[in-house]
Amino acid sequence: MAFGGMASRAARRTVSSKLHTSLYAVQDAGCVRRRDGAHAKPIMGQPGGIAMRFEMRLMSTAVTMLLAAASLGASVSLAQAQTCTQLWTERNQYYKDAGYCFKTARAIRYFGNAGCTVDKEDDLKLAPGVLARIDQITRLERTNGCR
Repeated sequence: MAFGGMASRAARRTVSSKLHTSLYAVQDAGCVRRRDGAHAKPIMGQPGGIAMRFEMRLMSTAVTMLLAAASLGASVSLAQAQTCTQLWTERNQYYKDAGYCFKTARAIRYFGNAGCTVDKEDDLKLAPGVLARIDQITRLERTNGCR
């Protein structure tokens, strides 16, 4: 009796193992097995079918691209804000270095007016290279929509 129980357990294990192997092979191939054991074409939308796998991959790719686009959009806006601030700071640093007395509250808060000696922009004595860079910064600020 004990021996018979062992044999039936081993037989069940073999059958179970063959069924699992067959199931995994069918899933890997993307096919459906008919009752007679022959392979049939996958049915649209059926789990394990080629169409279902394609739909899942397509959905995964679409979600990934959507997240990437959203991240890129957020970082571009942040980069543009940083660029505007950097451009404004660089442009006004040239004026500060030349002794300009700022008029706007923002520039006075940031740079202060301690030691300023020139009230009018036209009276500033700036090197040609500095003037060219200020013009370039002004164009970049306009292009980027900086205020």
